[in-house]
Amino acid sequence: MGDMQAKRQECGFLLVVAVRETHQAILDQLNGPNEVLDGPARLDLLNPFLWGALLADRRVNGCGPEGAGWLVPDFTPEMQAAGNLHDARYLIGGTEEDRRNADVAFALAAPHAYSRAVQKHGADYFAHRPTPLTHVELLVVLQAAITARGAAACIKAMPSIHVMTQMEKQLSTPPKKP
Repeated sequence: MGDMQAKRQECGFLLVVAVRETHQAILDQLNGPNEVLDGPARLDLLNPFLWGALLADRRVNGCGPEGAGWLVPDFTPEMQAAGNLHDARYLIGGTEEDRRNADVAFALAAPHAYSRAVQKHGADYFAHRPTPLTHVELLVVLQAAITARGAAACIKAMPSIHVMTQMEKQLSTPPKKP
């Protein structure tokens, strides 16, 4: 893993720790937990604008490593959706089992060669942490992306209706081993 990637991951980890502590203090003041906010990050609750924020901030980019779209093109809305979801699952992170689950879900929509390459080379890009981001932590990442890039960039980067439809379809299909 390169120095820049390691620094980015360390900053992300420190942000998660700070958010978890702050969030707990807020929940204590609100008299109890919130099932959605406290629960696991829910990609099915993201609207096109929020996906646009992740795309504009280069947190997700479809298939292939950033800047190598010519090498691994998003041939279809199904492939672009699978790549976006896979990138978001890598951002949410968690344990090695969470990474394998993300790779299995990606393999359902991606050609075998792409999914094998991700399984082999993707570990450095996965946000390894003891627990995946909660939904509120994902919302903090989204807010940071919107603030950094601006609403206009998020709107411009929003996925097409075809890609959104495929993401909704893939999110509603329980993952099975390919």
